[in-house]
Amino acid sequence: MAPPPIAEEIDLHVFDLKTLREERRSLRSHRAFTPNDECFFIFLDVSRDFVASGAEDKHGYIWDRHYNICLAKLQHDDVVNSVAFSPVDQELLLTASDDATIKVWRSPRTLRVSQASRPRPRRLLFNWLRNTKQSQSQS
Repeated sequence: MAPPPIAEEIDLHVFDLKTLREERRSLRSHRAFTPNDECFFIFLDVSRDFVASGAEDKHGYIWDRHYNICLAKLQHDDVVNSVAFSPVDQELLLTASDDATIKVWRSPRTLRVSQASRPRPRRLLFNWLRNTKQSQSQS
């Protein structure tokens, strides 16, 4: 008996492990290419606000958990087998691929914040305090 044909699109179904109920919608965006008689594993990760997965189409994907939309499609040169969010920062993701690379991805918001120039300490206040002390001592 031959296995049933594999679907060309893979759906991710999200379940709440406390209630064991399926969330509103599945997340669809993956492409499948593995023959029916072979196994293929993709390791997912979930953070407070995001779901991430790899795919056979040479991409990692990030979805918004609350709106069920695909936020990013992350390019590799081969199958993306595994993804992992940073335990400290959910806007930092690592993807591992059969192209023998591990890539680090940051959200655009995180990049803007990290590249923004930090404000310099206000010297006027300190100068004014120093001048005030000097003027008081001169009186």
